[in-house]
Amino acid sequence: MRDPKFAYTISFGLFAPLQTAPAMSARLTAALVGMKDDRSLQAQARLAQIPVQLEGPGAVVETIARDRRIAAGLAG
Repeated sequence: MRDPKFAYTISFGLFAPLQTAPAMSARLTAALVGMKDDRSLQAQARLAQIPVQLEGPGAVVETIARDRRIAAGLAG
């Protein structure tokens, strides 16, 4: 079994004002997620031995829920 202490992920998020138009939010999300296809970014990450995974907001929400479950298990 894998050690749950190693299951954490470091995530970064971009936040916009609540009043941001849904179309603008969609464009920003698409642009950021589209960076995963940037060959320069991939090359730099590979050279630095940094695994890069770019996903939309749903992945961050899922990661937070997972991390909370793991932390609760470690604490209790």
